[in-house]
Amino acid sequence: MDTLLALITAVVASFAAPADVERIPAGAAAATRVAVARPADDVAHPGSRTEWWYVHALDPRTGRTIIVTLFAEPVAAIGGFWFDGARGKTRWTQLTAARPHRGPGTTVVGGGIRYDPAARAWIVRHDANGYRVRLRLTRIVPGVTAGPVAYGDEEMHWTARVARGRADGEVVLPDGERIAVRGWRAYHDHNWGRFDLQSTAYRGWEWAVVHEPGRRAALLGGLTGTDGRFRGVLVRATPTGTPACRPALVLRDFATLEGHRFPQKVTARCAGRRPVRFTVTEPYVARLTTHALTESIGRTDVPGSLGLIEHLAELAAP
Repeated sequence: MDTLLALITAVVASFAAPADVERIPAGAAAATRVAVARPADDVAHPGSRTEWWYVHALDPRTGRTIIVTLFAEPVAAIGGFWFDGARGKTRWTQLTAARPHRGPGTTVVGGGIRYDPAARAWIVRHDANGYRVRLRLTRIVPGVTAGPVAYGDEEMHWTARVARGRADGEVVLPDGERIAVRGWRAYHDHNWGRFDLQSTAYRGWEWAVVHEPGRRAALLGGLTGTDGRFRGVLVRATPTGTPACRPALVLRDFATLEGHRFPQKVTARCAGRRPVRFTVTEPYVARLTTHALTESIGRTDVPGSLGLIEHLAELAAP
C-alpha cells in the first residue's frame, strides 16, 4: 500500500505546475460562433454596456508602435499609446463626445475610423493629447468574429476585421516631429456586448496579436472565467485562409510591475495543431481602477515577428 501511495503521489506531482506556471484548460463554448470577420460586423451595437474600436500600427524595423482606441460605451472617450525606443512609452485617455456615423466604424470628437469599400481600406483619424495620427489600412488579411463569449451574466463579442494589414500615413508628436508611417504592420478590432471591462464575472483575459513575415499573424483572444477555463480563440491569419480553434493555455514566467502580476510567456495549444508561443519582450502596464493590463511589445517563436500582448487581471493586493 505504501508503495502504491508513493507511486500515485509521484504521478500527481509530475502533473503539478510550478508556482510560476498556470495551466488554463479550454472552456465549453457551444454558444460561441466563430466566422471570418466582415466589415458588416464592425458597426455600432446599440444596447452594449461596453463598446470600443481599436487600431495599432507597428514599424517592423524600429519597433515604434502607435495605438488608437475609440470608446462609445460606457462613455465616449479617445485613447492612445505611443512606444518609441528613444522616448519610451506614453499612454493617454480623454473623454470626448460621439458624432453621427453610418456604416462600419465610429466617429467621436477628435477621432474616428471608417471603412472605404471602394478602396477596401480603413481610414483612421486621431487628435488627442497633442498627438495627430492619420492612418490608412490596406492589404487586409481578415481575422475572425467570435461571440457571444458568455460568462456569468455577462457576454462579449469580438471582431478582428484586420488581423494583418499595411498601415501608411503619419504620426505627429506633441513636439511637432512628424514620423512617416510607410508599410507598418497594422491590426484593427472591435469589442462590444453586455459586459464590464473591470468585472468580477471573470478572472481576466488573454489577448495577443503578433505579426509574422509573409502577411501572417497569430491572434489570441478570450476570457478566463471564474471556473478557471479559457473561453476564446486562437487564430492563424494568412492571405489564403484564417483557421481558428479553441485553445488551452499555459501561462509561465510571471513578473510583477506596478502592482500587476502578468505572465511573460503564454502558450496556446489546440488538439492536433502546432502550439503558438507568445513572449513579452517590452512590458508596459496600463493601470485602470481595480484592474490593470499589459500593453506589451512581444513576439512568437517565428523570426521577424513583432506584436502586442495583453494580460488583464485584478491588481495585486498592496
